[in-house]
Amino acid sequence: MEHPIILLTGRSAVGKSTLSPALARELEARTVNASEMMRERARLEGYAHLADFFKHTGVKPAFENLRPHVLREIKKHAENGPVVVEGVYDSGLYELLKSSFPADRLLIVNVTANRSFRQAMHAHRKQLTRKDSKANLRKRNQVKVQAGLPEIIAGARLSVRNAGNFDALLTETVRKIREHFQQEQTP
Repeated sequence: MEHPIILLTGRSAVGKSTLSPALARELEARTVNASEMMRERARLEGYAHLADFFKHTGVKPAFENLRPHVLREIKKHAENGPVVVEGVYDSGLYELLKSSFPADRLLIVNVTANRSFRQAMHAHRKQLTRKDSKANLRKRNQVKVQAGLPEIIAGARLSVRNAGNFDALLTETVRKIREHFQQEQTP
């Protein structure tokens, strides 16, 4: 089998950004951060905040314009080993990946966490009040829904829950991914 491509998705503040590099280290994989690529694109076009970029371009067009760049990065890295892709929310990108790679190479992992955990983590990371964190998360998740997150979650073959113990989350995620790809190789 060719090198696997692991797509991390989920709602905001579930731990994807923390999990992605650690998962890549454990799996000896390269990383592609689709979320960071979108932020960089917004900066290059003169926007300090993604929200302003999305207001100007529209959510779907912004993601549509980024798809070929993300696909190119994934293909480049997948030639040499496994790839962990963080921040896959765009259903169009997901469809493009499905048409570009065999199904047995792609694995969507949906990272979840309960609402109060997400709000607390987001408030801490962004130095927001709990109330502001709740409102900010709602806006961020609305953008992800517009981009197609529900369709991607529906296609997830694995789900892991962040209950606040990162080592346990990493261990469970690595175990499930390895089991999945071992089963894929078993005739």
